[in-house]
Amino acid sequence: MYITTTIPYVNARPHLGHALEIVQGDVLARHHRRRGEPVRFQTGTDDNSLKNVLAAEAEGVPVRELVDRNAAAFEGLKERLDLSFDAFIRTSGHPGHRPGVERIWRAVEHDLYPRHYEGLYCVGCEQFYPEGPCPDGHEPPLQRVSEENWFFRLSRYQEPLLELIRSGRLRIEPVARRNEVLAFVEAGLADISVSRSAARARGWGIPVPGDPAQVVYVWWDALANYVTALDDAGYERWWVSERRKTHLMGKGVIRFHAVYWPAMLLSAGEPLPTEIFVHDYLTVGGRKISKSSGVTADPVALVEAYGVDAVRWWLLREVPRVGDADFTVERLVARADEDLANGIGNLVNRVVTMVHRFLDGRVPAAAQEPGRPPGGGGGGRGRGARGAGGLRLPAGGGGRVGRRRAGQQIRRADPAVAAGPGGPGGVAGRWWGRAGRWPYNWSPSCPRRRRGWRRRCAGNGCRLPSRCSDACPTARPARPSRPWPHERACRRRLWVSLGLATTDHPVWRRLMPTVNTVRGPVDVDDLGQTLMHEHVFVVSTEHLDNYGRGAWWDEEFRVADAVTKLGAVAAKGVRTIVDPTVWGLGRYLPRIQRIAEQVPGLHIIVATGLYCFEELPHQYEHRGPGLVIDQPEPMVDDFVRDLTDGIADTGVKAAFLKCVVEQKGLTPGVERICRAVAQAHVRTGAPITVHTHAYTQSGLLALDLFAKEGVDLAKVVVGHAGDSNDLDYLMRLADTGATLGMDRFGLDAYNTTARRVATVAALCQRGYADRMVLSHDAACFMDYFGGTWDETRPTLAPNWRYDHIHDDVLAALLDSGVTDDQIEQMLVFNPKRYFS
Repeated sequence: MYITTTIPYVNARPHLGHALEIVQGDVLARHHRRRGEPVRFQTGTDDNSLKNVLAAEAEGVPVRELVDRNAAAFEGLKERLDLSFDAFIRTSGHPGHRPGVERIWRAVEHDLYPRHYEGLYCVGCEQFYPEGPCPDGHEPPLQRVSEENWFFRLSRYQEPLLELIRSGRLRIEPVARRNEVLAFVEAGLADISVSRSAARARGWGIPVPGDPAQVVYVWWDALANYVTALDDAGYERWWVSERRKTHLMGKGVIRFHAVYWPAMLLSAGEPLPTEIFVHDYLTVGGRKISKSSGVTADPVALVEAYGVDAVRWWLLREVPRVGDADFTVERLVARADEDLANGIGNLVNRVVTMVHRFLDGRVPAAAQEPGRPPGGGGGGRGRGARGAGGLRLPAGGGGRVGRRRAGQQIRRADPAVAAGPGGPGGVAGRWWGRAGRWPYNWSPSCPRRRRGWRRRCAGNGCRLPSRCSDACPTARPARPSRPWPHERACRRRLWVSLGLATTDHPVWRRLMPTVNTVRGPVDVDDLGQTLMHEHVFVVSTEHLDNYGRGAWWDEEFRVADAVTKLGAVAAKGVRTIVDPTVWGLGRYLPRIQRIAEQVPGLHIIVATGLYCFEELPHQYEHRGPGLVIDQPEPMVDDFVRDLTDGIADTGVKAAFLKCVVEQKGLTPGVERICRAVAQAHVRTGAPITVHTHAYTQSGLLALDLFAKEGVDLAKVVVGHAGDSNDLDYLMRLADTGATLGMDRFGLDAYNTTARRVATVAALCQRGYADRMVLSHDAACFMDYFGGTWDETRPTLAPNWRYDHIHDDVLAALLDSGVTDDQIEQMLVFNPKRYFS
């Protein structure tokens, strides 16, 4: 794999934004080396920019002196940030760079022509704009320039570029950036200036071959470094033969890399890059970090003050794949304390405790994993054992962490590493045991070990020298989808045996989270297979009391019917249904309590919130901040009371929040409800499910509002996302950390089962199985159809029932290439994570 970063101007010393990109590249390189893959990781500096000349003039020093001084600071980041790049190119001094630029220029001469040009030029961006001001706010302001330049026929390559991107031969991530590039190309491409007058460039740069009055445009010059840094053998190995050629860059330069650079290569008949990974900006106080603006953060000073691990970890853990990240020292310190000191530090502490307790303080030799090179992946040089954020972690190239790092989803990979003991699906969590199981690994001499039996209490930890029965006398073989009842007892026994604390210790309670159900709190481990969006009833109390009783509603018949239907779905292996019926859908808990008592094998989790498409209920219309009755938002207190004290006098506590952003979007009433839900989440930590309209993509509006209110988007399910088959939209949602509610299986009027299955399978293939939950949005009875429900539902939607997924959908998913593990992820582990 050939990994490159952009090469920054050297008009000033490096700032934290440069560190972000090069650390991302370093993690990607280390990851692939540890998988045993050959890697070349390259970075460098762009020495030939006019910005460098102007900076030298401002300092009153020769250009060469300023360039050499600042370039050395960039190269010095290798030691400061513990980087592993293989090559560092300086465009003013590399022996192969100028000849390489000249070779590419001559190769595209058939697409070059001279033309007079007049336009507004930004020195900060080193590009022309049709009108001002500079979109990035660079100083000095845009300058009007009029000169004769060489132009490149970019317009000739519009269709080839569209085909290249649409086909996926040039992969651009994230999807939003791919769409941005496609929109730019589809709007029509104009030819671009690729030279500057030597006089305006102060003679600094590479002269145009055959025209010494012009210098090669700095971007043309800089882009060529990905090829010119390679000698003949390296060119054949890394540019011609390499299957993956990956560019990392900030969003401000995507046009140069995804449009101009491929067009140059197409014109020259050169091989093309295969991947472009784009990150957004770092900000300080909401302003973009930039050398020219003076808004900066010095990575070297931060490393000296807080250490390299803390700085690397913040860059990888806190910077989202989509969206800018605001840096503060307080956030850096808080993240290091939480993840490194408390999370991984505690994990190390526990491992050391077990090594001393069970292995006499001697660490056993690591076992060789099948198919993995010695030493956990090899390919690394010297510091190859360093993982993300500078942490020395055991080898791990596969699974979710591997897929996410390979796809540049670094922020989603690193929480998996840092999940710590009990973290759902995390690397550290798996070693401690997904639910604290790993210390019960079996001795190879165990007399109770039988061929072909998978032990539920086995993991990836050290082998205990004693017989397994000494540690876990009740251990039994595992079933694939439901934990054995003895496991909590096993974990409790280990916890106490280690002498760490009693089971009342707060850390124990943290490792064993519970969720409130209609019958009371249960361990999240006991949720099992979970349908994440099902109603028991959707019946308005006013409708029922005024028009239903004695007409189309028979209370005893409906309760008995619900017990039968829910009992049947429980018999198919479903352990939990999550019921988002709230005010506006007819929530009435006493009826649900009666049913829950008669279906003991099924947990029912209920919600609080408001179901409203446009206007608030009148009960809240005049109460609230700045209204007739000026008071704090009353909905927040009502929702929090349902979560913490219970709903009405039933004693049943809601476990999550529900709101709606439908086709009309964030109307004033809907926005107020959503903000109240967000504030209740912030106060309680309760997760959120938001009903959305797939065709207007209102899920994006909802997530944007939640993010601004401080909601943890990993605790949000985007309801009815499965009505859409637009993979770009769905991946944009999932890339925020939210979970996709693929929750209307059987409701073919919105989207057929076949299309829903194809969409889920496509997302699984792209690594999003950990961001989906499954369900039907079905009910035992809905009063939308009055007394004709029993006749109308089978006619209009025959598959809209609780058992459609288990009867039909799971087999279709398997036939579409979805694995058993991915299905278990969507039905078991994702709901568990949501409620943990």
